[in-house]
Amino acid sequence: LGEAVLTTAAPSSPCAAPTPASYLLDAPQDADTGALLRRRLYFVRCPRREGLRLDRVCLQAAKCPELARCSVTEHNMEEELEAVRGDLALTALATEWDPQACGAWVTGSGFVAKQLASPGRAELTVDVVSHGHHYIGHEIFRDEPGAPRIRFVDLGASTHRAVVVSTAPSPGAAAQPHVLNSENQLGISVEDPPAGFTSLLSDAVLIERFGNGCVINNEASEPVVVEFHIPEWVVTRGKLAGTVVGPLVALAAYGRQGVWYRVPGALTPSATTPGWYRGSVPIITATTVAVVADIDECASGTATCSEHAACTNTVGGFEC
Repeated sequence: LGEAVLTTAAPSSPCAAPTPASYLLDAPQDADTGALLRRRLYFVRCPRREGLRLDRVCLQAAKCPELARCSVTEHNMEEELEAVRGDLALTALATEWDPQACGAWVTGSGFVAKQLASPGRAELTVDVVSHGHHYIGHEIFRDEPGAPRIRFVDLGASTHRAVVVSTAPSPGAAAQPHVLNSENQLGISVEDPPAGFTSLLSDAVLIERFGNGCVINNEASEPVVVEFHIPEWVVTRGKLAGTVVGPLVALAAYGRQGVWYRVPGALTPSATTPGWYRGSVPIITATTVAVVADIDECASGTATCSEHAACTNTVGGFEC
């Protein structure tokens, strides 16, 4: 927006003439820090861009349109989610909500299919009833450089609607209040991965899916088919120095337990898009999923086999 002009016009006249720059120099200052006091700033002109459209909207209304992905600040994320979630708090799970209130929310006008992305959180709202399987191939990621990405292939035939939240995993019990992670974004403090695996290579991704109304779709016969983008440099970052890693596997935690369980089988590399890995994850109530790599203890020299035994690596361990 290099051509834009900032003004300090009152909210009732956002297109008033630009205020001279001297206004900022003469603005009241904090007596202790000398910092300028907070001012509302408005764009008076925007550079011409093909397809650009400017509309006035109600302050309480959600700004991100339907079937769009919008990058927002953390503050605007809270405002947007208030319009989408209503009385459902950011750290609340729909499975813990009153069924009647949850049903009114899921089927109400505020439940709009879109993705909101801030540096600390990405939230995708899925509405299959209104828009079909619009989520397929739609990448979900936080608005942060290098943020891990996921996309869904199938949320299950019985799924009418779903909410997917991707957030940085909490750093164990040492989580700090100012750190944007799964503990203060989801209210879930996930443990470190089990022994035999690297640290988490992806975000912690919470999945809640619904059938008719707020009926939770926990069909074990309908696992979620999801793809994770895990570049090679991410694997290198996540493994310990000197370790050799084997296949990538998915972990799942259920409800607010924060305890990881290994999903059977390994993730399958994509034949067409390098760096993407596909897997099927059983969904039981609210489910958080993440990706780790198996550590090859035999090749890394950390296995405790006798010198007279042959060491065989297994997923999450080894055999002598």
